[in-house]
Amino acid sequence: MTDDVVADLLIIGSGAGGCACALEAAKRGLQVILIANAADPADSNTDHAQGGIVARPPGDTADAFRHPGGRRRVV
Repeated sequence: MTDDVVADLLIIGSGAGGCACALEAAKRGLQVILIANAADPADSNTDHAQGGIVARPPGDTADAFRHPGGRRRVV
C-alpha cells in the first residue's frame, strides 16, 4: 500500500540552509517536508560543512520556480 504525501515544498538536506529554508517557508504558511539521510537531522550534517559562497543571479526568485498549477504531488 502506498500513501501519497502532499506538500508545498520539499527540501532535501537538513543542514543550515535546508533547516533555515524549511523554517521560513513554514512561517509563511507552506506545508514543508524536509528529508535527510538519517533519522536524526543532527546525524546527517556537520557544522564543518556550513558556509561557503552564496550567489543570487538576476531573475532567481521564488516566483521563477513556482509551479503554475500550485501544489505538486510528491510520491
